[in-house]
Amino acid sequence: MIEAVSILIPVYNCEEFIAETIESILCQSFSNFELLIADDGSIDKSLEIIKNYAKEDARITFFSEANKGKCAVLNNLATVAKHDWCVFIDHDDVMIPDRLEKQIKFHNENPKLMASSSHCYFIDSKNNVIGKQVYFGLSNEEEFQKKQLNKEFITCAFTALMVNKSCFIELGGLRKNFWPSDDLDFTTRLVEKGYKLLIINDYLMKYRIHPNGTTSSKVIECAHKLRYTSYCCELRKNGSPEITFDVFMEDFKNKKSLYKIKFWANFYASNLKRIAGFSYYRKKYLSFVFYILFAFLLRPSLVINSFRYQSKK
Repeated sequence: MIEAVSILIPVYNCEEFIAETIESILCQSFSNFELLIADDGSIDKSLEIIKNYAKEDARITFFSEANKGKCAVLNNLATVAKHDWCVFIDHDDVMIPDRLEKQIKFHNENPKLMASSSHCYFIDSKNNVIGKQVYFGLSNEEEFQKKQLNKEFITCAFTALMVNKSCFIELGGLRKNFWPSDDLDFTTRLVEKGYKLLIINDYLMKYRIHPNGTTSSKVIECAHKLRYTSYCCELRKNGSPEITFDVFMEDFKNKKSLYKIKFWANFYASNLKRIAGFSYYRKKYLSFVFYILFAFLLRPSLVINSFRYQSKK
């Protein structure tokens, strides 16, 4: 039975949101945890805010070092965690009040499970809900096995991840060369090693989308790293060694023009479809029509398949 957990937060220049993130943890219905916060060389007031909270709550331990990046920070925090289970959350996201209670209950009911995540609400910088991040087909072992048989990628919201500490360390934690798709790289390696990852059929996190977030400010890098991570996963499945990102990008540069056109069409269509989804959720229907139309013009199949998927839910 899981009786206590270690919560890990890497922080870098997040003075606008870190207080709310910490508050959402301290107010959890399950309270037996340690909160490990590492400031990764912030140049704003993040560290000052963290120190103030640490003075008021003995469950908080903070670290402050020169900038090393999210992967190195989380790997270090995992090694000093006192408990057998690590809970992750990004520095600008918000826990639903009973996230820990529900996630621990889920693991206690599935004692052989090494990792879990959940669905998330998308929120903006003002805490308005602007959409949902949903992972269907992974709520039990049968659905997990089906995805594996279909050779589908097993993905999750990393900010909602809870994983066994020994398992995380055994796999080498997060790998910096795959950032910002290090989460996908980790989950694919987790599954390759024979561990299961299930999704709790509930919304336990609020995942913030804002201009300074990685997925917003580095969309092109995210797109290339996502392709690279998926490609390396396929190489491992085939028994081949991984290649470096530089080699991968050099190969992309040498691709024929038609291949590149298809990539960029897919890239912009995916982002326009995503923005259209946010517009629809916020009932901005004219904006929704505008973005979804352009997405359809760039890649009709992407939009059609998305509507088919939504109709099945």
